[in-house]
Amino acid sequence: MAKYLLAVLMAAVFYNTAVRAENIALPSCDDKALLTLVGEMIDTYQEKNPATTLTDKRKYLLTQKNLKTFEPVTIAGFAPKTDYNVANRILMSKINEGLKESEMQLCKSSSRQLDRTVYIFMKPYEGKVWIELVNFLPKADADKNFYSIMQ
Repeated sequence: MAKYLLAVLMAAVFYNTAVRAENIALPSCDDKALLTLVGEMIDTYQEKNPATTLTDKRKYLLTQKNLKTFEPVTIAGFAPKTDYNVANRILMSKINEGLKESEMQLCKSSSRQLDRTVYIFMKPYEGKVWIELVNFLPKADADKNFYSIMQ
């Protein structure tokens, strides 16, 4: 997906028992455990990719400050013109994994301070909840910084 400059940071939350996709309860956008995991993902990324300029340091601090709250977004009818990267993730999950809109969850950053809207995209995957931060990475880095964190 690098050619589409899809900025994705992934993490998986494991459950003790294997369950079918339709039986997995996805966390709400204001779930404390989810927000803690997202914060840890951001911290890990920033530790592995330290800021080299004062401008980058300020952007990192702004990102940490402004990605603490998310609000739910309806997946049904999510248009590519709203955000191509998110629409692409939804479409690919429907086509490649056969997921229904009701089996996916989308959350949008509440902050209006960043230069981009960051989304949390959640879906069931092999008995786990798969979490992706979409549009998190700057566009210049999106094609070379892609990694997954499993917890």
